[in-house]
Amino acid sequence: MRLAAVLFVVLTLFGASTAAATLTTSNGAKLFVRVSPAPGKLLLIWFPCFEGAGPSGPAILKGLARQGVETWVPNIADSLFLPATPESLNKIPDADIADIIAHAAATRKQVVVMAAGHAARNVLRGVRLWQRRQSSAAPQRLAGAILLYPHLYAGHPLPGSASPYAPIAHRTRLPIVILQPERDPGKWWIHRLEALLKNGGSRVETIALPGVRDAFYFRRDPTAAERRVTQRLPAILLNAMQVLHTLRETPHD
Repeated sequence: MRLAAVLFVVLTLFGASTAAATLTTSNGAKLFVRVSPAPGKLLLIWFPCFEGAGPSGPAILKGLARQGVETWVPNIADSLFLPATPESLNKIPDADIADIIAHAAATRKQVVVMAAGHAARNVLRGVRLWQRRQSSAAPQRLAGAILLYPHLYAGHPLPGSASPYAPIAHRTRLPIVILQPERDPGKWWIHRLEALLKNGGSRVETIALPGVRDAFYFRRDPTAAERRVTQRLPAILLNAMQVLHTLRETPHD
């Protein structure tokens, strides 16, 4: 497995400070990754959902880089020639996600994974596979996960009902920060999800995002509140990483 930087030029999509790289996985697949370098000790892997990072992506990455956080944004769906639909997430191998985490860990930085919506389920499965591959003596490079409005349901939830969660929700053992939009229906079940994650061995903290809907940072019709929260997202994410550090240092009950 190797990460080869194949292009370091100005990129109009993510800005001049971002480079394109190709990661070769353990099964020989080549995955495209946008790398926003920074000199700090934190590396955030932003696994976007099928809709991508949206038009606010460049500003978010630049804001994180200014705070010393390196960011990788894998484009797994395009790399595997999958359409930009929710169904494509089910076709992404857990091993590909685990391989990306492994290469990030090899940088010797503290790695945080981030996913939104339906992608959270895939990323937690990839994390679990990566953890199972590690020896007990290996350095603990994975600091935790940031989940934005995570959809960890076993199927499609019915309006107004509490749907069952996928098995990965209670098989995950990881420090987790949930960023929960106030206007997302998932807020009504967030305590149930927290309890399930904690029962599986995770340490969990939920941070409410007032006045915004799910997918607020790439909506075409953002409200004034959603624009404000999007502008603050780099600071919100940095705070979430600090919370992860605290959770990691907190002993289990």
